Amino acid sequence: MELTVKQRQIFDEVESSSNNFLILGKPGVGKSVLINALVEQGQKTYTVSAPTGLAAINVGGKTLHSIFRLPIIENGIIPHDMPFPDKRELGQLYNVSALIIDEVSMVRADTLDYIDKLLRYFRNNELPFGGIQIILVGDFCQLAPVINAQSRKELKDDGYQSGFAFSAKAFTLDSFVVHELTEVLRQK
Repeated sequence: MELTVKQRQIFDEVESSSNNFLILGKPGVGKSVLINALVEQGQKTYTVSAPTGLAAINVGGKTLHSIFRLPIIENGIIPHDMPFPDKRELGQLYNVSALIIDEVSMVRADTLDYIDKLLRYFRNNELPFGGIQIILVGDFCQLAPVINAQSRKELKDDGYQSGFAFSAKAFTLDSFVVHELTEVLRQK
């Protein structure tokens, strides 16, 4: 699998550091190619996920709901006091050193915060995301998270600026290295 210069730069940075990454880019710039290269050629144990089944299939991953046993909350947000699943149900996370979340534009802020709290609990580690390297991939100008009027109000009441993942309390730009892929490759 041949990577562009920019993809190779990002690949090398992800592989050689424990930094969290936000990788942005419009459709066709090779975000999925980069994910596949990390999984197939990288030295870390990557878990690949996405917010929907189709998005997960497209990158050979699993849904966030299946990995983290996320509850299906209709017309509301994830409660702060919701109990975590038993650690035995999360066994696949024991060997994970890096978590890739594709189509991050569809991930709600409360969901990302829940994942952060769950990983801290699971790993017994107070570092963000329990010390697991997080690689968020997507395009915030594409699909937005599904949020109805009630959820929007609850998110606002809970202090969220918006429903997007970048409004999560666990997300701060200074805790993520940001890269943008711009070279359109799909037509080539």
